[in-house]
Amino acid sequence: MMVNKKVLCIIVVFYKPDTTAKDRFERIGKKFNVVVIDNTPLNEIDYSSPQNVDYISLGNNCGIAYAQNVGIKSAIERGAEYVIFFDQDSVVDELSFSQMVDDFLQLEQQDPNVGAMGLVPLNIAENSLYKTGVSFLDQKSKRVDSLISSSTLVPLRVLKAVGGMWDDLFIDYVDFEWCWRLNHSGYSLYLSNSQPLPHTVGICSYSFLGIHFIVSAPFRYYYRYRNALWLVRVEYVPKRWKVRTLLKMPIETFCVLFFSEYKGCRALVLRNIFRGLKDGVIKYKGAPNCAL
Repeated sequence: MMVNKKVLCIIVVFYKPDTTAKDRFERIGKKFNVVVIDNTPLNEIDYSSPQNVDYISLGNNCGIAYAQNVGIKSAIERGAEYVIFFDQDSVVDELSFSQMVDDFLQLEQQDPNVGAMGLVPLNIAENSLYKTGVSFLDQKSKRVDSLISSSTLVPLRVLKAVGGMWDDLFIDYVDFEWCWRLNHSGYSLYLSNSQPLPHTVGICSYSFLGIHFIVSAPFRYYYRYRNALWLVRVEYVPKRWKVRTLLKMPIETFCVLFFSEYKGCRALVLRNIFRGLKDGVIKYKGAPNCAL
């Protein structure tokens, strides 16, 4: 079906975007309702506000969780029925947003409890599926435990029921925590195989002892390790994720110490890991109230 512009709101979080990302969402804004939340500090913005979108500058980097919540509240004020979250580095020019809504409505007929749907992420750097089994390729949709934020479509009625993002997480595991909370509330999540989502995943990746690791910007290791120690104390987080993550953390730290992928940033990454571990232990405030 053709989606009325008011029905769907596309929420994009910017942080020092390049011209390509800005132009991409300006073009999408000609046909769809786009809200851009900009986390770029005011003194570092070196581009004009994108046209054809509702542009909101936060004036500082408040984190993806806070920015998405600002976008959700803007969508509610606009009377939208659905939102789709996108990252600035996801290649979305060829996506059919109307098709995504159609796919979600078909899923609702099969499963009345469906709460969110995302597209199959394709790691641009490796031209491979990200966090998705190969067996999924011959299926139209697949029920999953979690989705990455980019391309996730959610009815606003579900967001109002489950709540928004956990602000204090800032960036890492924000999407997973919300998905686990959604599952805990009785909703289901699906990946749609109607189209891939070309997406940038980290700086590079490698495998060690059969475990896949993604090399990220050094500051991310603080949030990854801190947030992991917060989330292992949350009741609705899957036990298998808790065990796997707690086993993976010391192995990754070993890799940081000795692997060439971290050359040039090793000391900074290690410092952020140990800061994250410390704050993960002593600064946990308890599972949040994320009511919108």
